[in-house]
Amino acid sequence: MTEVSRRAKLSEADATKFREELMRRQEAAQKDLQAEIDRRIDHAFIQLGILKAGAQKSAEAARDEVQNFLDRRIDEAIERLEVARAEDVQSLLSRVELLERMSAKV
Repeated sequence: MTEVSRRAKLSEADATKFREELMRRQEAAQKDLQAEIDRRIDHAFIQLGILKAGAQKSAEAARDEVQNFLDRRIDEAIERLEVARAEDVQSLLSRVELLERMSAKV
């Protein structure tokens, strides 16, 4: 008999059954604990994904807002300086080419 069984006044068979029951409960508790840990990790990853997506959307919106602000400011500066834009120059070139073709026919 083991010390525990002597103190509890258990027979050898009862002590074995008790030990087996404790082992079974320990294994069940370990499985339950592992399942709970896995569940919490999954939940944390889901939360992180949601937070990451939200932060990404906010960053994109802020970037777009800054880009629009800069575009407006640049457009205003170009107008004040009366500098021709590439589109303006291209439009004028197209018109000149059209006039040249028309004058060559005459």
